[in-house]
Amino acid sequence: IGPHGAQLTSIPFLPACGGFLEFFPKGYLKEKFFGSLATVSERSHFSMYTGRNKTEEVDRLGKSRRFHIEADPSLVVEV
Repeated sequence: IGPHGAQLTSIPFLPACGGFLEFFPKGYLKEKFFGSLATVSERSHFSMYTGRNKTEEVDRLGKSRRFHIEADPSLVVEV
């Protein structure tokens, strides 16, 4: 279980019976991105969109229609 991100590149190293659930934040959706890696690796993949309505909030390319996702650089540096 994890959010969409680079950590999911470890999918091929899951146990043979393994699978994963990928969460997408409001305004962002790339369902097939790591799903294709799971398919090639013969692992199960499920995704969940955490916004209210993906049809209204995300365009066909997986980008936000109304929401801007960003982080304040000063906060990122502090972490």
